[in-house]
Amino acid sequence: MSDGRSVSRPWSAGAVNPKKVLFLGVVLTLGVVASHLALDVGSDAAMHSQVDTESHVRWLSTEVMRLDEVLTMSARMAAATGDSQWENRYWQHAPEFVARTKELTELTPDDYASASATHEAHHRLVEMELRSFELRRAGDGPAALALLQSTDYQLQQRIYDSGIARSNENALLRTSKLHAAHRRTTNATVAVGLVVCGVLLSLWAHIGKALMRYTVALDSAGQELANANLCLESRVEERTAALSAAHELLKQEMARRLEMERELRQAQKLKAVGCLAAGVAHEINTPMQFVSDSIYFVRDAVKDLVGVVEKLSAVRRCVLDGTPSQDAATEAAEAEEAADLPYLLEHLPAALDRALDGVGRVTTIVRAMKEFAHPDQKEMIAVDLNQAI
Repeated sequence: MSDGRSVSRPWSAGAVNPKKVLFLGVVLTLGVVASHLALDVGSDAAMHSQVDTESHVRWLSTEVMRLDEVLTMSARMAAATGDSQWENRYWQHAPEFVARTKELTELTPDDYASASATHEAHHRLVEMELRSFELRRAGDGPAALALLQSTDYQLQQRIYDSGIARSNENALLRTSKLHAAHRRTTNATVAVGLVVCGVLLSLWAHIGKALMRYTVALDSAGQELANANLCLESRVEERTAALSAAHELLKQEMARRLEMERELRQAQKLKAVGCLAAGVAHEINTPMQFVSDSIYFVRDAVKDLVGVVEKLSAVRRCVLDGTPSQDAATEAAEAEEAADLPYLLEHLPAALDRALDGVGRVTTIVRAMKEFAHPDQKEMIAVDLNQAI
């Protein structure tokens, strides 16, 4: 130089080029952010898909239990009343039951592969229900009803209900495990992100030092250095704003997941209440059917008895008036034969006993539910858990 002073070169031999370091830092940062976002999106998509599948499995389990109740009640009513509409109702719902069971088996092959007792109980129930239909069509109604009220039938029903309940519990357990695994994955992702952020911060620290050395080396580019600093500050502010926005999104996501967990717990409670209500409704419906059938029989029998009484009153009036009573007596005898008076006298008390028995069973169920849900005691006392169950 003309003034005799040497001008330092921006890059000395063996120095690291800050541009290359800066480019490397940007590429690494964008790669880490992109991979982190891709991992979050993929994990959330997989989680939602699995949760939807398990929710559908729980719905199928509930539908299978409901349809099984419909088939059982239809078979029992067909055996008890001999009305063909109950058998028609049984065959009307049987295809839907088979379809729901097949779909549930396909979605949960592991559960159903180990549930041989449940399959065997289902086959035994179907065989006994079909046998009851054959007995009813053959005119042996008591045998059909006795078959469906037998200990073996009730045992197979309990085995099948327990198997379906276990399948539903397994679905709930899998959903809980999915949530736990998703939380572990999220925590691991956050931990890895923090580590990577530390590495990136270290890298950016080295980049800043290189830039500072580069700034010291460029004595003649002071204005450009100032502009570079302003640009760097602007980028830092943008980065801070982006991190703040990401933090806010993370908070919203955490709040959403907490709400989803709360809704899941509420759904589990509602499911338990629904199962209890369905069980109580089933228990009340059966005795009420007996009461209804008995009352209908008593109503028809009373109509026939009123006709017989009217004919006998006509005979009494003829006798009292001294008029010929042969025709009136014949009509009274015909009325007795048409009403099948011995049959009515034999079965009327039994029908009334069945109606009273059904009312008593309903009263017992209602009283038990009242004691279980609303005990009369106002203070905390010891409770017999066996009686409550």
